Amino acid sequence: MRKLKLDENEILHLLDTLDVQEFEESQRGTKYSYRVRNLRLDVQDSPTSTTTYSVAARVLRRDSLTFLCSNLISVGRACLIHLITIRNNWHTVAGRVTACRYVPGSAGIHEATVSFTQTIDPSSFVPNALRARVLLVDDSAMSRRLLKHILTDMNLEVTSVENGLEALKLAHRESYDLILMDVEMPELDGLSAVRILRRQGYVRPIVAISSLTNPSLRQNCLEAGCDDFLEKPIPRTALDAVFRYTRVEPLVSSMIDDGKMHALIDEFVVELPDRMRQIESLFGSNDTEAMMFELRKLKGEAGGFGFEPISQAAERVESAIHDELPYTEIRQKLVEFLRMCHAARPATYVVAAEVDDDPDEMDPTLEPTIDDQEERTKAAG
Repeated sequence: MRKLKLDENEILHLLDTLDVQEFEESQRGTKYSYRVRNLRLDVQDSPTSTTTYSVAARVLRRDSLTFLCSNLISVGRACLIHLITIRNNWHTVAGRVTACRYVPGSAGIHEATVSFTQTIDPSSFVPNALRARVLLVDDSAMSRRLLKHILTDMNLEVTSVENGLEALKLAHRESYDLILMDVEMPELDGLSAVRILRRQGYVRPIVAISSLTNPSLRQNCLEAGCDDFLEKPIPRTALDAVFRYTRVEPLVSSMIDDGKMHALIDEFVVELPDRMRQIESLFGSNDTEAMMFELRKLKGEAGGFGFEPISQAAERVESAIHDELPYTEIRQKLVEFLRMCHAARPATYVVAAEVDDDPDEMDPTLEPTIDDQEERTKAAG
């Protein structure tokens, strides 16, 4: 195996320098810092031989990885890159070397890029790649623009509407991590919209926002079903606190290293939003029997696809209902379950990758051959 001839501090300094210089100006798409010290790369030199490198990962995108390596790797080489997930599992991705250049003044270090043959979900490998979804409801166009600017800068995906009626339509149709609901609005005011949503079984977090200074307003919002109240102008620190609660760590299947399971994992995750909405609707209509049936079914399936935390969260909801706990406690258990479902990540973004007819195409018999468990542990660390 070819390793970098630099110590830990030298590698970190070089990575930081490259981040500032930003060599890859031609690359497109959102990028994420992905600092894995000993990542395994298998490069196919010929149909029958490969060279294994231990590389220092730097930048991860949906379709590529940029890293440091000990020497020049020929552009066009087919390869396997063994990515490490947030749960320290292996996820092997096929790709091709698309760039490699010497880093000036680095004593022989090169920076290379591998483009994947099939796109990945970055949030399976980098926790901050998972973007929370927010529904912003405010009748003031200026307030919507300001809050959307702030929230987008916080890596949040924002949908904005101007009244409660529009919020009702979207809340049940889409999956949001949080609703920010203005109190005073035409058509349908915020608190009336919250009451309707709660009666319909909507259990996910809703935070009221208002520029009113009525001392009893906060209590009125909580009684209507809001989880919190923020007074305008809203400090950035207050928004940070709210979203620390709503963000969940991406949930990666424990079976992601089994390539034969990828299509099944993807199918399960794609169907989750509809199943979440169904359970939420049954909760709102007080159809406990049907809700318990759907929970049990999902509990049994989730573990089979490697999402054991979803099974455990479903069991906690079941127990809360069986023990006849207060409505607010059952709702909280259900919120935790829905957040866990929403955090589930697919194995891939594309189930089947298009393969060209290049004669130097990746040999289908090339498989990862990491036999040394100690080396595997070091790479994961």
